[in-house]
Amino acid sequence: MTDQSRRQEAPDPKTGCQPYDQPDPWLRDTETPQHPQDQSAAVPDRLGHPDPRPTHARALHIDPDATFSHLDLPEDAHAQRDILRSLIGDTVDRAIYHRQALLHLHGNGAGRRLPVNPAAWALACAWRGLDLPYLLYGPVIVTGGSVKRVV
Repeated sequence: MTDQSRRQEAPDPKTGCQPYDQPDPWLRDTETPQHPQDQSAAVPDRLGHPDPRPTHARALHIDPDATFSHLDLPEDAHAQRDILRSLIGDTVDRAIYHRQALLHLHGNGAGRRLPVNPAAWALACAWRGLDLPYLLYGPVIVTGGSVKRVV
């Protein structure tokens, strides 16, 4: 007994393959958010997948014991600053060792006797291409060139 609900089509004479009538998952709809001022709203594609563009900034948190974790920072600059302050300490300085990345670190880590962060120091040395004559202290957070860029 054959299934009447499925219609069998003839294979393609060139390839010998059956036609594939499912939507192409690589094509995206050109829908826009309902409110143009709300750019953080994710627009699903035809298959219901959310927009792959992040609505947050990704960051890398490097601890002095050489462990690391990924962070999702919010888009709001004030909220980002508050999170960085809570993770690093009161004084947060930005250091540029790579043109596409910022290292956020404690401004007075040596004076506060924070532990040396050898993993962040090695990363900064590799990006600069030389051994830095000073050390990095305390936790370090790596973001893109501006805080909103993704790492």
